[in-house]
Amino acid sequence: MDGSAYGTFENFTIVGDGTEQTPNAIAQQWTAAAYRSTTQNTWRCVTMRSLKCVTGFNITGNNQNDGTTLYDVAMGGGQTAGSWSSSGNWQTGFLFGGSGYSNNFDHYFFGCNFSGWYYGLNCVGSVFHWFAGEPGGNSVDFAVVPANVSSIKGVESE
Repeated sequence: MDGSAYGTFENFTIVGDGTEQTPNAIAQQWTAAAYRSTTQNTWRCVTMRSLKCVTGFNITGNNQNDGTTLYDVAMGGGQTAGSWSSSGNWQTGFLFGGSGYSNNFDHYFFGCNFSGWYYGLNCVGSVFHWFAGEPGGNSVDFAVVPANVSSIKGVESE
């Protein structure tokens, strides 16, 4: 997704077959190729599993990419406890943020889940609000370097 504004994406599953290799299952960004910012998109009832990828849901970039809302989005990785690796597949379930010059703020997550990742959620200089969910089976559930006030509420982390 590049340059999408006020879009709604819902009710689908991404399933890998073990032969693919991709950097991201879903990438929502704003690059120089798009003529508009990426803002105010909604994702609802989306699941990813069994896909060989580095990042499940990527919301990064050096330009405006703000106001994303996710409801019941689940990213299933393939790393297992006791054999964590900080390189290769399944590095980050949800990755968001950007450089100091970007406008990558105000992301909302409701009932989202992630498991089987090195980093379940990795916030790099952004602002987010996470409500509910049951992350588990990750090396690190939440790796957070917020740019301002962020919140995590109602989460049972294992």
